[in-house]
Amino acid sequence: MVAVSEEPSRGQVPPSAALGALFVAEDEQLALSVTAIEAAPGFQTTVWSGISGGLLLVDAHTEWKPSTDLRSEHARYRIGLFDVELGAVGVGDLYHLMIAWENLDEARYGDKQWIAPFPDTPLDALRIFPEFGGSPFSGTDWDWQEGWWYPYSTYAPATAAPRARYRPPDP
Repeated sequence: MVAVSEEPSRGQVPPSAALGALFVAEDEQLALSVTAIEAAPGFQTTVWSGISGGLLLVDAHTEWKPSTDLRSEHARYRIGLFDVELGAVGVGDLYHLMIAWENLDEARYGDKQWIAPFPDTPLDALRIFPEFGGSPFSGTDWDWQEGWWYPYSTYAPATAAPRARYRPPDP
């Protein structure tokens, strides 16, 4: 079992190990990184087409949404998430990135396989589950399966082999 801090902070702030880390989708079609910034909203997200592919989303406005109910049946309330703006801030479509930790102690954390992580959960224990959130203002709510974000694939921290192939974008 992963040794982590105590329960009250679980899901309230993003795990520090996730910030700036490179995550790769299981199907290797996408890679992403969420970084902390000093200006509001505090985070930005970049998404690549595969580990060394072209940029799909650059420094997108990203807000942290903490868990609101650690025992909820619904992942979006049980697991903290990043809301990544895909268009105009506040009215555009969203790319929800739910950051989770595998539950290895059902007696303590309930019966859900994936739960909100602690701030100090190690990187290798984290996964990101993406989900598209259509905006009624953008007009894309009917064709959400046509975007680069679909089909959904769970993101895991990049291992040594994908990190070796990774080429950051030119400044």
